[in-house]
Amino acid sequence: MNPSQPPKDPTSRPTYTPSQLHDYLESIQHSDQVPSPSSLSLEYLTTLQQHHLATYPFENLSIHYSPTHSVSLDLNVLYDKFVRKRRGGYCMEQNAFFGTVLRSLGYEVTNVGGRVCDAVNGGPGLRYGSWSHMINIVTISFDKYMVDVGFGGDGATAPILLEDGTVNPRISPSEMRLVKSTLPEHTDRTQEVWIYQVRSSSDAAWSPIYSFTETEFFPQDYEMMNFWTSTSRYGNVVRVGPNTVDVADGAALGPIYVDKGGFPKTSHYHNFYVDGFPTMFSSTDPAYRASKAKLVAPLFSNAAIRQGSHIINQCVDRFVTRLQEARESSASHSVELQEHARLLGLDVLASYLFRRPHPAITEKAGGSDIVLPWLNAFVDIGQFYYVPTRCFGYLVSMWEKRRPDMALEAESANAIQEYAMSLSSDVDDIEGSFQGRLLGHGFSKEEVAAESKDLTFAGVHSFGSVLATTLWYLAKDTALHDGLRDEILQSRGSELDTQHMALLQGVVKEGLRLAPANGTRFPRIVSSRGWNFEGYYFPPGTIVGVSAPQLLLNEKVFPDATIFRPERWLKPSAEMQRDFIPFSVGIRQCIAKSLAMAELTLAVKKVVESDILRDARPAQDKIEVWEWFNVAVKGNRIELLWAADQEK
Repeated sequence: MNPSQPPKDPTSRPTYTPSQLHDYLESIQHSDQVPSPSSLSLEYLTTLQQHHLATYPFENLSIHYSPTHSVSLDLNVLYDKFVRKRRGGYCMEQNAFFGTVLRSLGYEVTNVGGRVCDAVNGGPGLRYGSWSHMINIVTISFDKYMVDVGFGGDGATAPILLEDGTVNPRISPSEMRLVKSTLPEHTDRTQEVWIYQVRSSSDAAWSPIYSFTETEFFPQDYEMMNFWTSTSRYGNVVRVGPNTVDVADGAALGPIYVDKGGFPKTSHYHNFYVDGFPTMFSSTDPAYRASKAKLVAPLFSNAAIRQGSHIINQCVDRFVTRLQEARESSASHSVELQEHARLLGLDVLASYLFRRPHPAITEKAGGSDIVLPWLNAFVDIGQFYYVPTRCFGYLVSMWEKRRPDMALEAESANAIQEYAMSLSSDVDDIEGSFQGRLLGHGFSKEEVAAESKDLTFAGVHSFGSVLATTLWYLAKDTALHDGLRDEILQSRGSELDTQHMALLQGVVKEGLRLAPANGTRFPRIVSSRGWNFEGYYFPPGTIVGVSAPQLLLNEKVFPDATIFRPERWLKPSAEMQRDFIPFSVGIRQCIAKSLAMAELTLAVKKVVESDILRDARPAQDKIEVWEWFNVAVKGNRIELLWAADQEK
């Protein structure tokens, strides 16, 4: 297939080859046998649509993170993106690709355009926007069906017959239908269009989502629509989905997250309830979060951390010993840093906050198997963070069935649950432990166990990624490592007294900058008064947010942004200090920020001081990540080799 060349027959459209169709069907875990034209039924079309929806997410990361910051509708590019890279896309990518798959199989497909209702984007009334959406119409035995795999959370989950008013089941208990009607802005009231509507249950009101006609759109129509949708409106303010705007400007941090407590959280946070309980992270009620935070906040204060520094020191010493042992036994293999770093994070949480050692630390043989499979599965769920809550459980259940290590992850999850419940069941130190403070003020054992699990995830996975990344960069730059070691050896003061070590502080900050915990924005809802920012008006109800990686990798603020340069922090600009938000910002930022900074700084200090990284080199050329809610390293490995290993 060569979609860049126009077909000789102007009525024809490019198609994929049988081999490409085979690989596509295999990628969505459908039957990998390309069906014969005679077997192309409505039932087969329905299963294709559902498998596609469960495999390829609605996303527009290419606008933000690709070199061109644009979206291509070239069908070869789309095939590579979906099938080979297992990425998703937004409406025109999804429906252009899926429509071509259907056409290649032998279905009769017509591409049409749609107008999204402003109500979807939080606007008043029932005004419909310009042409900005793509839909496929598939004809089977003279019946026409709307087929749409590109609208995200409110999209159709099966083909819908073009029939006025017929109610169709969606993800239970929600329903969907098409109605034929004029639009409020039609001056010719005889014109009618199809309007796609959804409702949350059979007794709820119908909500209009978008309208469309049966007029065929050409590829060149979508090129114009795609250019406008993906580039022409966007600078630092980007509409990334229905009613959702991403702001890549540090000046927006104040109004969104800080001023008067910031805007309220969105319902997306409900997807991160733990065992059915809202946690300090996932609760959308500021008062409820505050009721927990004020109880445990003293444990995270600088004064408490200094008082418990002997515990943190012991944890870091154990980490350095484990790393040294791994180096000495690495004659035939590399050393994976994330696993060791995460075990340090777990050790600090268990020893300092929970006041009870974790089995993963005390049981050296296979200890990491107790917690890491659960952590990895939890991270992977972050792919679905922005899916509406009503769809989240369904998608996660579909995803779980495809996990290759389900048994190991289930065993790990059970071990984590047992440990968390043990923390709540037998508390020796009411005031000195995290769980004790919550239990002592009336929170149930089950809810405290859920909060402990949430803290374990946040304090182990993200911490491990940052520390491993920092050590990887230090091993890559011998001069930087040696300069930092000189600074450390010449320093005086207590273990945690590191504020005077400018290079060490810069190294830690660069690690946090280049390995941010979260790859997406923390969404908030614009309040009832609306919001004006940089010439844009955001109506009440608009979902807005700032993505940390966009700020931390902004070349205008951080020149040579992808390069590890600790010296940039010797004289940071005001914009650098404003945009450095690895722990979020405002009253709802990470409660463990001071503890994380203390253990990161101490771990880097002691590793460099011990000279373990001498003669070490990275095993890979670069660290690549999945930009999910929680950033995940591709391959889940950050590895080092020592000189003897490299020679071998």
